Amino acid sequence: MLQARRMHAVQASPSLRLVCDPEMSGHIRHWLINGYMAAIQCWTDAEFRQIVNPPADAIHYPEGVWIRLDWQP
Repeated sequence: MLQARRMHAVQASPSLRLVCDPEMSGHIRHWLINGYMAAIQCWTDAEFRQIVNPPADAIHYPEGVWIRLDWQP
């Protein structure tokens, strides 16, 4: 019975894993999704207005933040 529990624990483990220390990342968080590197960037309205070349694919949310999702296959 104990061995069956271990097998279930391995199967239930999440496929999302943080791979970069959040303290060193500023407004960027990196993680792996099924082996692919992903990153999410977040800015306030004031920070986004100060960017010289803001990313065209960033999305504005009514809460006053801009979000951009980036991933590398």
